[in-house]
Amino acid sequence: MKLISSVTGLTIAGLFNVMPLAPAYAQTETQTNLRPAVQTEGDRLLLLSLLKSTLIAVNNANLTGNYSVLKELAAPAFQAQFSLTNLADVFAPMRRRDSNIAVITQLEPVFSEQPTLDEQGILRMRGAFPTNPNTAFNLAYAQIDGRYRLVSLYVDILPEEQ
Repeated sequence: MKLISSVTGLTIAGLFNVMPLAPAYAQTETQTNLRPAVQTEGDRLLLLSLLKSTLIAVNNANLTGNYSVLKELAAPAFQAQFSLTNLADVFAPMRRRDSNIAVITQLEPVFSEQPTLDEQGILRMRGAFPTNPNTAFNLAYAQIDGRYRLVSLYVDILPEEQ
């Protein structure tokens, strides 16, 4: 499991380590002012583009060992908090399994809950792609200077069902 975040209350978790993170964006786990992120076809296409491009950035970083593009796609607070070495360490278990998730570009995600925007404008999406085994994700983005930037990242390959 890999969760990397600059959002309060979330953690960065590798398969063998967990470390708490400092807050960069205020958030509570029980936020009630959530609104649907998808209201138009344009919203749906933007959301899918963000999701797939982020996961492909993770995939390419894992295949090459170069996490610089993934880091540059993130919000400034995320960039300041995580070094390239941190990112490489977090995704090392996924790299060791030779996981290539490029097939997600051809698949539709299955959301475990509908993508939402919170009262601070943080876009959140959680779910999995029906790969074999499934590729799980939990992502959050903040709009900074007119574009969505990654503030929280979780990507993992779930164990195969028996």
